[in-house]
Amino acid sequence: MSEGYVGIDLGANSGRVLLGVLDDKDTLTLSEAHRFPNGMLSATGQMVWNILGLYQEICIGLAGMALHKQKPVSIAIDTWGVDFGLLDKKGRLVAAPVAYRDSRTEKVLPQLAQNPGGRFLFDRTGVPLLFFNTICQLTAMVQSNDPQLEIARDLLFMPDLLSYLLSGVKSSEYTFATTAQLLNYRSKSWDDEIFSALKLPRNLMQDIIAPGSFLGPLRKELADQFALPKTQIIAVGSHDTASAVAAVPAESADFVYISCGTWSLMGIETASPIVNDETFAHDFTNEGGVAGTIGTHKNIMGLWLLQECRRIWTRTHAYTWNEITALTQAAAPALSAFIDPARSEFAAPADMPEAINAFLKRTGQSLPQSIGHMARIIQESLALEYRFTFEQLQRIAGRPFECIHLVGGGSLNAFLCAAAANACGVPVLAGPQEATIIGNVLTQAMAGKRIASLKEMRAIVRRSFPLKRYEPADRTQWDAAYERFVRIKQEGR
Repeated sequence: MSEGYVGIDLGANSGRVLLGVLDDKDTLTLSEAHRFPNGMLSATGQMVWNILGLYQEICIGLAGMALHKQKPVSIAIDTWGVDFGLLDKKGRLVAAPVAYRDSRTEKVLPQLAQNPGGRFLFDRTGVPLLFFNTICQLTAMVQSNDPQLEIARDLLFMPDLLSYLLSGVKSSEYTFATTAQLLNYRSKSWDDEIFSALKLPRNLMQDIIAPGSFLGPLRKELADQFALPKTQIIAVGSHDTASAVAAVPAESADFVYISCGTWSLMGIETASPIVNDETFAHDFTNEGGVAGTIGTHKNIMGLWLLQECRRIWTRTHAYTWNEITALTQAAAPALSAFIDPARSEFAAPADMPEAINAFLKRTGQSLPQSIGHMARIIQESLALEYRFTFEQLQRIAGRPFECIHLVGGGSLNAFLCAAAANACGVPVLAGPQEATIIGNVLTQAMAGKRIASLKEMRAIVRRSFPLKRYEPADRTQWDAAYERFVRIKQEGR
């Protein structure tokens, strides 16, 4: 018997509503109901998310379910990490959620690094102190006496907030909660000592629930509107990385993954957090995964670098991604210059091409002579950053890895996938593109007892979606480039 599940995936640049149907042969097919743009808005001096606009887009997608013969049994939402909204005592949204790239955390980050200290926080949460973490955002609100906190009665993270709008149920899903740097990784509960030390409003936080938990039915007025009377809302791995990693089509539990989109999350799946001197020194984070797993990975700047360049380039010409890909492949010379994707100056510059050129000048490198050349520099630098992280992961794990699984939208970027294989010296298995949605809907299926385990989930992914294999080449050239890249990283500090 086939069953349908609605997966809603919101990224920093786009959102999608898809129907996943698992047939009687345990093969999954996806049908797109609605795809829409997303992005941060500048409003009243802050960068915010248009949460009500996103809710409206989700409703448009749910309305499209009427066109499908297969009525979904459940709906689940995943989004990017760390961001949240606040509700008042009547359950109404206090204000638009502030985006993680907003500048309000700039002064807070160095303060927290000193008191209570980055290592103190890491040892309790397994998460490094990064400018976008929820702990930084909430501390900034407390220190500025933000009036929203006087009104607020509940804090809901982005996927929990949207699930609340669909179901009326308030909760905090575990995988997302681990991104906040407020959760004690040992107890899997909010760390009261951190809240007390920083005078953060502990009373706003919700009870933590596991991925695969049923929240309740779709609100009656919505169920009637969309003709979905029996559809349940489920909390899956609501942090998009958790859902994406769940869909990595690996045959064993021993693999390196890159969930590649606006960010590149590169890491390994473990049974428990790895909290030691090396993971702390290199800013590895330990975040919750599906079925009791932990993702120990690093947040790499990712395709944000290229997305922001394209935003500037389209001021003079509406470049498509296909055009940029063609220009990249045609550009020469290869491996001519590199940036350090880990640099904070690339987090949210007003003009990304200008920021890249400034870094190249400061490190004594030649500037790109064309859009294609700059796109090549970005992607080759990303590939070399993957190698830098790959070597760290092998040291942390104490063993070599024979391949990398690259999932998400970046798996369609043949140039980047080939560069990653060349840089790391191991095969890259690219796909599936919609890993996050796939992990989302198959976790729903697991919650409904249709499938039994993460291992079975990954077998379904391998059976349902093709992969593309990229073999490493040009080892001598890439090894020499890596040596230069490492020197440039050190010089650019």
